[in-house]
Amino acid sequence: MGRTVSCAMLKQPVEPGRSRILAAVAIDIVLISGMYLGGLATALVWLLIRTDAGRIDTEEVDAVIAVAIVGAAAPAWISWTLLNAYRQLGTPGQRIVCIRPIPNWGVAQWALYLRVVVSPLSLPGWLWITATPLLAGMPAWLALPAFLSTAVVLTTGIGSLAITLVRPHTRMLHDRAARTTLVMVEP
Repeated sequence: MGRTVSCAMLKQPVEPGRSRILAAVAIDIVLISGMYLGGLATALVWLLIRTDAGRIDTEEVDAVIAVAIVGAAAPAWISWTLLNAYRQLGTPGQRIVCIRPIPNWGVAQWALYLRVVVSPLSLPGWLWITATPLLAGMPAWLALPAFLSTAVVLTTGIGSLAITLVRPHTRMLHDRAARTTLVMVEP
């Protein structure tokens, strides 16, 4: 599978630098991309097997199964990230570079879940929530709240990236919204 990193909390919390934060984000983006590429490869193999190796005309059920295989990557990523928030571990990229989000003093565990929901790394989940009703043939106005949420998450993600590049020790927007802080942990 992957490399398991065991990290312990430092006695005095220390904020991570720009390079650690950007490395964690890059690792998470690679993992999300890998999940989608794995889903695309699986769907491609499924379609090649079901269509006699490359015919263009597929049956509707085979196309629906292929789309479902690719579409399963977003909820799988969000579920995995929420599980890590429950375990107070952070994202896989954060674990590898030994940083962890912690709730600010007096804030409950729910802050870590909120951080996952408003984090730019939740963007695949928001896109999935937006696209699902549209692909199901529902009116576009039903997807409007999810579309607006996706736009807000995308905007705050771009803002957080800009903040990290310009002022690395300033908390990112999704950390401010969730009232959490990133801290370094010992390897």
